[in-house]
Amino acid sequence: LTLNETFAGQEILENGPLRTTFRLTYKDITVDGKTFSESRTFSIDAGSQLTKVIQEYGTGDTLTVAAGLVKRAEDDQAYTEYTENGTAAVIYEEPENEKAGKVFVGMVFPAGLERVISNTYTITNSKSQQEETHSHVLGITSYYPNQPITYYTGYGWDKFGFPSIDSFQNYIKHFSKALEEPLVVKIL
Repeated sequence: LTLNETFAGQEILENGPLRTTFRLTYKDITVDGKTFSESRTFSIDAGSQLTKVIQEYGTGDTLTVAAGLVKRAEDDQAYTEYTENGTAAVIYEEPENEKAGKVFVGMVFPAGLERVISNTYTITNSKSQQEETHSHVLGITSYYPNQPITYYTGYGWDKFGFPSIDSFQNYIKHFSKALEEPLVVKIL
């Protein structure tokens, strides 16, 4: 597992009342002796719960890549759903917090996924020198040269529009369906 956590540059592409879009470029990363670049373009539309992410790598090689959600407890369950057309969605309910309430997080992959896994690992915190265990739900797919990966990620909250995990799952289902059947405008 290789993470590229620190972005090296940013560019605002759109900043209007209906959409905000920006691009982050990351430090070059080396995996299996090969170095390549990485960029992510983030876009969110007014009224949407989900941010569109377009991820690109500067390589001529095919790569196995993942996008994920943090799990707060190793044994928590995440839900994976697929539409008839192959769109995949991963949904996770955060443990309820007395102060914050319930938060539901999700990712939608219009091109589908090869697999979904739970990943747990332990690291030593460089500052505290204490061991920490982290868990994620990862959507795994392949990146092909010059074919950016597009996915959507976001959340719902029981204190604003999503009283239950079922209501957030329904939102994700409708969002996925809309991606598969986009609005078409014809000018006659």
